[in-house]
Amino acid sequence: MRLPASPGHRRRRSRRELDDTRLAFLRFCNYFRNSWTPVCIPPAPLPQRRSFPVLVAELRVITCLAKLRMPNGLLYRVGVDSDPKSGGWNAPCRKDRSFCYVPIRENTPSDRGSMFNRGYDEFTAFVTALGDSWPPHLSGLCHLDPDFGHLTYGDAGSRAQRLREFMIPGSFIVFWAGLRWLDGPQAGAIVCSIIGFYRVSHVLQVSDIGVLDAHRNAHTRFRPAPSDQVIVFADPRGSGRLRRHIPIGEYRDRAQRVYPDTLSAWGDLKRKNGELLKDGYIQLGGNPPIFNKPDRFLKWFSRQRPEFVHANNVTRAT
Repeated sequence: MRLPASPGHRRRRSRRELDDTRLAFLRFCNYFRNSWTPVCIPPAPLPQRRSFPVLVAELRVITCLAKLRMPNGLLYRVGVDSDPKSGGWNAPCRKDRSFCYVPIRENTPSDRGSMFNRGYDEFTAFVTALGDSWPPHLSGLCHLDPDFGHLTYGDAGSRAQRLREFMIPGSFIVFWAGLRWLDGPQAGAIVCSIIGFYRVSHVLQVSDIGVLDAHRNAHTRFRPAPSDQVIVFADPRGSGRLRRHIPIGEYRDRAQRVYPDTLSAWGDLKRKNGELLKDGYIQLGGNPPIFNKPDRFLKWFSRQRPEFVHANNVTRAT
């Protein structure tokens, strides 16, 4: 006589139920893997015998394919710094985390007309309003990129190649700059701070951008358009310049590096080949760091409660 199952006893599922469960799981994986586009799977029954190693191998392949579709994140250095080619000066910031964004130099005026030129006179008032003096050697034209007013960022060469390879809709770019404290216990020191964030909408070749949009980025204000340059357009929802900068690093061991606790919260930074960057190294280079765990960075970034503005500078943060 068969005894009734106890309340805590789990009934053993039949072979058909197990096959149905596996089929449902594979349907779900295929749905996610193909960028949210459902894929029809024939309702053919799975083989009656399937070894555990085969199932593990299938899951590993599906996981790898899914990761290829996950948005990536890149960390770009922007703005003036102590390098004479980039301005020979660091933009100011205060302990209430207000700051000024000042772009690098531009040596060539636009051949589209003077209305396409951007100059440092646009930024002088914001620096003096923050309580700093404008450096006399920094004058003339500036290379306004990123342009937070138009939510664009352009680049060329190896940096543009990285944008082509890693940026898809939904990916993100984090902009940081070397700022100079005006007050507080570290007055006069340089701090590495996040000043902007873009959630990518699309990436275009400069040559594909028409004259009506040529004013939107420093790389489109010239002609003819070089074929190796690209422009990133950000999604206005959740993109822009930060009203208050977020300190992330300092000059340490003869290079600019992310704070160890911040780097741990992000899940590290890596190179294109997957090698982790040593001790949070973010010194200026041709190949910007890649976020090793982009989802972990986004969670950390959300906890900082960033406030975005669609402008290159704003009045003193309140």
